[in-house]
Amino acid sequence: MKLKLSLAYTFEFLRDGFYVGIFLLLPFIVKDIHLTFIQAGSLQSTINILYLLLAVPIVSLLFKYGEIKILLASILLYALGFLGFFFVNSYSSLLLVFLIFGISFSFYSIISNHIRATWFNSDTRGKDLGNLMAVGDVAKVIFSTLTAFFAVLIGWRIASLSIGIITGIIFFIFSILFGKTHLPKNDKTDLTIKPGYKHFLKQRMFVLALLTGSLDEGINTPLYAFLPFLLLYKGVPAILVGRCSILLFWKYYK
Repeated sequence: MKLKLSLAYTFEFLRDGFYVGIFLLLPFIVKDIHLTFIQAGSLQSTINILYLLLAVPIVSLLFKYGEIKILLASILLYALGFLGFFFVNSYSSLLLVFLIFGISFSFYSIISNHIRATWFNSDTRGKDLGNLMAVGDVAKVIFSTLTAFFAVLIGWRIASLSIGIITGIIFFIFSILFGKTHLPKNDKTDLTIKPGYKHFLKQRMFVLALLTGSLDEGINTPLYAFLPFLLLYKGVPAILVGRCSILLFWKYYK
């Protein structure tokens, strides 16, 4: 059980941190390669659309390969995405990178939801989930601070390249440590129901949760995804945009 908790906290930390890093680097990239706001918005939509389309297929992969292999694949894709940032010079190349990020984010998010439902004991689930959310919030603060700082200090290309290399190292280490790990199944978890769109859409609570989550994302995402764009295009110096981004995430997740 301790191994499951440690892995859950570690992967949650990485997932939330990587996601924040993507959208803190994006305004600098968009301004540097001269993209429009519509093009920038479509990149965010790419991730959300892939998450919607891949949700059920990823659950099918979960049955076949297990949580650890899919999470490792997600880390590898994140590493490739950040390395790809270094080479982008057009909307099409940036869209390709966001397709990679979208697949990786979908892997991470779907498996993360599975982890929350199956890895924690029912007696301590509330406490464990609270700790998990706290770990994610800490990751957002740390990653937002470091990403904004280094994007200003050494430029977004070198910053993204550095993140990609570090993420690749994390993937290599985790593959060695956990690549062959087989986690014991929770006896109380029912995994006999095969995934399918019709099955999920017939569940009222699932639909309600889906709508609630969509509303939450629709309200929160524009705040931290597009505020840096506004500041940059109003002529605010990049170093001040970085500082404002840091303050935003500190305030938002404290």
